[in-house]
Amino acid sequence: MKKLTKIKLINWHLFSNQTIEINNNTLISGENGSGKS
Repeated sequence: MKKLTKIKLINWHLFSNQTIEINNNTLISGENGSGKS
C-alpha cells in the first residue's frame, strides 16, 4: 500500500514554496467542493 508522507505547495494560492509533512494522524478538512480530494 502506498502512503502519503508529504505535500509540497509551489505558487499555490498564498503559498510560494511550502512542504507539509503528513503523519498517521493528519486531518484534511474543508467545505464541500473546496478541492480536498
